[in-house]
Amino acid sequence: MELLIAGSLAYDTLESEVGRADEVLGGSATYAGLSARFHMREGRVGLIGAVGEDFLADDWELLSGKGLDLSGVSRLSAPTFRWHGRYATGNSDAQTVSTQMNAMGIFDPEVPLNQRNPAIFLCGNLHPRIQEKLLLQVESKLLIVDTMNKWITGHREQLNRVLGQAQLVVINETELRMLSDEDTINQGAASLLSGQCLSGEGSPEIVVVKRGRHGAVAYGPWGEVSSQGVWVDRVVDPTGCGDVFAGAMAAHLLGAGLEGLPDAQEMAAALVHANRTASFNLEAFGVTALAGLETSTYAQRL
Repeated sequence: MELLIAGSLAYDTLESEVGRADEVLGGSATYAGLSARFHMREGRVGLIGAVGEDFLADDWELLSGKGLDLSGVSRLSAPTFRWHGRYATGNSDAQTVSTQMNAMGIFDPEVPLNQRNPAIFLCGNLHPRIQEKLLLQVESKLLIVDTMNKWITGHREQLNRVLGQAQLVVINETELRMLSDEDTINQGAASLLSGQCLSGEGSPEIVVVKRGRHGAVAYGPWGEVSSQGVWVDRVVDPTGCGDVFAGAMAAHLLGAGLEGLPDAQEMAAALVHANRTASFNLEAFGVTALAGLETSTYAQRL
């Protein structure tokens, strides 16, 4: 297994200034997996997560047809995870209307033996309870961890332990401020890299801060590298862009022949592709734009 991605598979109801889409395929593992698969012409990409008995055969076939290994996705006797989000005009931060944990609420991960030693493990946005169980089962060359504000405010002790084990943490500006209680990105990243805000539970070696339309910046042992954002004329739906970013970043780090921590040049290149891929995701509800993305179209966007 070259890349293993853990996260949610979901059905989302989405509202933005351009309209509404009901019960569309989403979830952090779905977005990150499709993004990574687009950039990896070779190598196995596996997903870890859970769906319900109501998960549509067409959606399963979409994911498997893209070459994603779904042997680590459990089908449970509960509905698939649902999320309903609304975006205010000009705002990329969603207002959560409702969350139904369903299958993800009872998910007890059991990673298949053939997936337990990936080159990169992207432990995506999940309850820290699940993340901790996964980290006991998976050993990788590079552990990337993502999270969200819900876990920062509600499950901080568990989350600190998870983030302290990561080599690379990917986080957005708002989450970094919440986690570090610092006003600036530089100060927040320094607090996370030193472990100061993790209460002695360890510290990551690289922090990647997602800044949406403003790009991204990474802090590591080599200092700081950044990438500009990519402008799109019409934003339809920001859902999943952070997961798309993480999946593309992981795929490009892997493609650089990763043997440990990425150097500054590898990190900078990965950020460029991560931002570019996320920009396509903005242009349609759900995974539509990502699932239909062509190499020629991607190459035309700088």
